[in-house]
Amino acid sequence: MLPLVWRAVVPLFVCLVVLGWPASASGEVTVLVLARTPARPSTGLVESLRIQLAKAATVRLGPSLGDPRLAARQQQARHLKQQSGAVLAVWVEPDRTERAGATALVLYLAGDGPEIDGRRLAAPAGPATDRAVALLVREALDNALAARAAAGADSGKAKSPKTGRPDADRTGSPWALVVDSGVMAAAPSVTADAQAGGLLSVGARFWHGPLLTELLVGTSVVSTMGTEQPAGSLKTSEIGVSLGGRALFATKTVAIGGSVEPSLRLLDVTGESPLGATGSCFRVVPALLVGPELRWLLHDNLHLRGSAGVQFALRRQRFAINDQILLDIGVARAVTQLSLVGSLP
Repeated sequence: MLPLVWRAVVPLFVCLVVLGWPASASGEVTVLVLARTPARPSTGLVESLRIQLAKAATVRLGPSLGDPRLAARQQQARHLKQQSGAVLAVWVEPDRTERAGATALVLYLAGDGPEIDGRRLAAPAGPATDRAVALLVREALDNALAARAAAGADSGKAKSPKTGRPDADRTGSPWALVVDSGVMAAAPSVTADAQAGGLLSVGARFWHGPLLTELLVGTSVVSTMGTEQPAGSLKTSEIGVSLGGRALFATKTVAIGGSVEPSLRLLDVTGESPLGATGSCFRVVPALLVGPELRWLLHDNLHLRGSAGVQFALRRQRFAINDQILLDIGVARAVTQLSLVGSLP
């Protein structure tokens, strides 16, 4: 039994993939074909419409328009179009404005607009006229669908809320001035204490669709490190200068990515020996901070930024008194940052 079911399902699945899944009723494009009582739409016209509108719309037959007044028939056609959900309602009837004995037809097209379009056809009913009518209906359908798509795009743009991305409605320069201000904390490393401090950076932001990139120059001032041992005591103050690059992918409310921040740790150290002798030195330690970051886009021009990374000292620095090492800053430490990032304009 199972092989038989499998043999039936596989060809059906292949057919659906090749031919395309049928449109749902709610998304179906329909053209409603009407006629004036007592006439009915000709078979040739219906077949010409179905051939011309193949894969573009479904042709459905509607009721006849019975009122002798043209304005009333047009009003009835509008009502039937709205009731059926069709994109167009069309019908053909003789042109009564012609002199007696003349053969001419009028194609009426009821679309989304308030006016009904009338197209005069100076030809009698027949296969050639049916094909001409089908071509005119296809042209009107394409125009109606394009107008609906344009109206939907304009409506969505007007009603869409702020995305938190300046590029969403930016019409000027794709870059902005950036100021980043916040706090940082560094974990202890080897014999170095944990540190906390403030940071300030300025730079530029660039948007490439959903990709946000920033290039900043910054500085940081952190708490002092100190140690007291029988061999002496040391006190270290530190200022950092950095050049950082960031790249994030932004959605409506958040952005996620990472940063790379080469920096220089400027260490000013003073020491005192057990005998009371003092001395000082100044050292520059190159470092590299890498890690992920997450942002909450509070506003187009204001982001709350959080990051956690590892800072690697590109040169290991130790400080000693009388050849005894008292302070070792190590080669790596964990660093977290929390800041507000503002941009202009």
